[in-house]
Amino acid sequence: MRPSAWTTTSSSELHCHRRHVDLKVIRATVDAAARNFGADYPLTNRNFLTDGKRLFLQAIEQATGEPRLIDVLRKQYVFSDIIKPSLYAGIEYGHDDAQRWFPVNRRKTIVLDPALQFGTPVLAEAGIPTDTIHASFLAEGRGRAMVARVL
Repeated sequence: MRPSAWTTTSSSELHCHRRHVDLKVIRATVDAAARNFGADYPLTNRNFLTDGKRLFLQAIEQATGEPRLIDVLRKQYVFSDIIKPSLYAGIEYGHDDAQRWFPVNRRKTIVLDPALQFGTPVLAEAGIPTDTIHASFLAEGRGRAMVARVL
């Protein structure tokens, strides 16, 4: 059953889609992961990563004990040294599952967290929804300084 409210599950799928991973690739990967790994919501697991085009599973190879990256859809290993530097960050995890997403690279000013405002984007420090900030910006005649003073 898919969740009806915004959750880290839908946030993880949006994260992949926002990184320009084709929606067909996301769906096919989710289906493949659900079949192969028994995970209902695999994209919330910290072992799933993206480079913006494909989705990978970080796994430990049984024979060597070394970490390896697997292209889930193609079911093949990839060269970790080449792929790893291009992987996206921004998702914070609890034990194993995604807890919150900071969609702006290298900045933690905006967060999507199901525990805050039902998962809508908010300013991380203040908890103010970004749509409220945008509405204030428009109401103040697009005056950034005025909105900044109000905050």
